[in-house]
Amino acid sequence: MKNIAEFIFSKPDAQRELFSAMNEILLGYPGMRSAIRYGIPFYGMNKWICYLNPQKGGGLELCFWNGLKLKDDSGLLQIKDRKQIAGITLHHIDNLPLEVIDGLVQQAIEMDKRETKLKR
Repeated sequence: MKNIAEFIFSKPDAQRELFSAMNEILLGYPGMRSAIRYGIPFYGMNKWICYLNPQKGGGLELCFWNGLKLKDDSGLLQIKDRKQIAGITLHHIDNLPLEVIDGLVQQAIEMDKRETKLKR
């Protein structure tokens, strides 16, 4: 895969819409960059903060690198059997939990900024 557009275009219709919508949402944050890493879309600023992982059955999981450190009152963020990554599984473009997604992305961005300042 060369770029995110090719990745998205390679998905079946419903999943393509979901990936396209999430890509637009994530790239809407000032300073957000994206790239294909390990065959899937990654997003970040100073460091990678999240990625979109295709799910069998057509959905996707929005995964956060420091997911265990994020505050999630909605209960949508799932850790599964992972040590630091947590994610939200999304199935339909019609019912994206936009407020929850925004809150988690904003927290991840702030964490990225804080960690970068500490290293300087």
